[in-house]
Amino acid sequence: AFPGSRAIRARGTSWRKVEGAGIMSTFKQSGDGRAAPLTQGSIVRSIVSFALPMLLGQFLQQLYNMADAWVLGNFADNGAFAAVSSGGNLTFLIIGFFNGIAVGGGVVSRYFGAGDEENVARAIHTTFLFGVIASVLSTAAGLLLVPQLLVAMNTPDTVLPYSLIYFRIYFGGVFTVILYNI
Repeated sequence: AFPGSRAIRARGTSWRKVEGAGIMSTFKQSGDGRAAPLTQGSIVRSIVSFALPMLLGQFLQQLYNMADAWVLGNFADNGAFAAVSSGGNLTFLIIGFFNGIAVGGGVVSRYFGAGDEENVARAIHTTFLFGVIASVLSTAAGLLLVPQLLVAMNTPDTVLPYSLIYFRIYFGGVFTVILYNI
């Protein structure tokens, strides 16, 4: 059973939490109070319901750079627009890197499926702590290394000052991107 709660056997095979306020109760439940399993029912529906939020999240991440480009394209000069446009690959690399690392946080689902509330909480806290530490390190590294990164990316000299400003702002707030993806 789950610590701090009274649990009963549901249909003789799985545990169902009936009271308490542990971490397991914060996850989406089906209409009868049980966790909605991905291993039962339509495979296509399960895959789509699991993948759609991730797809939408990636789409919103890409809108971030597109919104910057749109605003600068309409309200700033060509150098500022070029700075954001040329930096799209670097921002995509950062987002993709931390999305990949976040896959390691998928161990949460393993513990959740096993009904191991203690390890679910531990895995969530560890993943969050990693995100905080990675955010601090990435912000510092990005702010210090952005000139070298831009030169390594062969950023044109006319665009370099705009790119420096853009990426200093970007790396100043990169913790939000990292914590969102972790």
